[in-house]
Amino acid sequence: MATSDSARLACALSLVERVLAAQPASQAPIPATPAEQAMRICLSSAASLIEVGQVLLRKEHSGSTDALILEWQALIAHTKKASRSAHQAAVLLADQRHIVSAQHRVMLGANARAHRETV
Repeated sequence: MATSDSARLACALSLVERVLAAQPASQAPIPATPAEQAMRICLSSAASLIEVGQVLLRKEHSGSTDALILEWQALIAHTKKASRSAHQAAVLLADQRHIVSAQHRVMLGANARAHRETV
């Protein structure tokens, strides 16, 4: 079972990496929409967590106890970083009213009224 799980994780990681590679980082004068930014953050976080899963499924471990401890600490740090990234995406999306505003940089509702009053 672990072998098929490892193969599935490798396939999932490959797919996530292909999606990330197909979505160039925004270098245009117009910044990416909040939805695009959140998608990249979430996919990067997912890739990190898939890598963590691969390590956790690995049955063969080599190295000294100290090396294993260092690897374990790195794995925990990697998991925490992925979690913080996912939280960053949630905060980014929470600033939007709904999917349309996230996808199109459209200010709706109270934010739009406040913006119109200052323009």
